Amino acid sequence: MKPLAADDPRVIGEYRLRAQLGAGGMGRVYRGLSPAGRAVAIKVVHPDLASDGAFLRRFGQEVAAARAVSGIYTAPVVASGLNERPPWLATAFVPGPSLDQMVTEHGPLPEQALWQLLAGLVEALQAIHACGVVHRDLKPANVLLAADGPRVIDFGIARGGPQASPGSQAVPGSQPVPPGSVGVQYAQPAPLPASMVTAVRLMYAGAAYALIWAIGTIAVAASIVKLHPVVGDHRLAGAVTLAVLLGAAEIALWLGIARACRRGSSGARVAGTVLFALHTVGLLGVLGSSQAGLGPAKVLTLTGWLIGLGAVVALWQRPSSAFFSAGGPASR
Repeated sequence: MKPLAADDPRVIGEYRLRAQLGAGGMGRVYRGLSPAGRAVAIKVVHPDLASDGAFLRRFGQEVAAARAVSGIYTAPVVASGLNERPPWLATAFVPGPSLDQMVTEHGPLPEQALWQLLAGLVEALQAIHACGVVHRDLKPANVLLAADGPRVIDFGIARGGPQASPGSQAVPGSQPVPPGSVGVQYAQPAPLPASMVTAVRLMYAGAAYALIWAIGTIAVAASIVKLHPVVGDHRLAGAVTLAVLLGAAEIALWLGIARACRRGSSGARVAGTVLFALHTVGLLGVLGSSQAGLGPAKVLTLTGWLIGLGAVVALWQRPSSAFFSAGGPASR
């Protein structure tokens, strides 16, 4: 905490500023007092960013999400000035050291205090998650030990910046900011489970093999005509056309299903299974043919079928089922 500098404002909204808590690329954080003397932490946007439309939209989303989060174990939003210049956000000021600072200075907490802390953190996270917000930087430095229980802070929309030092929290692209300020960080798309990653990669491989299969079919058809001239050019043209059409259709299907799988579309797994079933029918037809010169085509068809089999098996594994049941990657 530092005294106000000459260029610091003395009043923001209805709050009288008393000290600077920190400064960084997005602005400054102050300790202020309400007309009744209640302490607040006020995040004031840097004047240079006040005209940045993209930043202001992001800041507005932060304020809206922060307002949605409630609970006695978080630092709630008490006021904001989104339409003022510069915009600002005020949250309840939380007196007390961070968990990181407490452990560093005094050693491990006693067992009874540890259980109370754990219960408070569980309640805080429940309040945060109930609003669809995910805390992506939960650590001892972001847990403040107030007299009536822990407070979870700094789940803001930080876009980088240095890590907060013990007992402080980071402002994006800034120096560490002491306890008392808070923000909200939005849930980003959850990563695909390993089984889904495998399935999608195999689908891409399936699309590549469909291209190879089409080229191989053209080559096989050409060799058949060369060995058996009686077939005629029209047969070759028909084989080429069919190979190109089937190859293009299969490539489009594999890529489309892979994209739908990444989004968690409920019909993607069924579509992939149906495509694999068609592959199986095609494989049986090729393997059962006695036509001479189909050896390379049989190998290519079998390889494509194995790729499809791997993709379908991965799609029906338990992590993939949970992914589809959840409707895909969680985002906000």
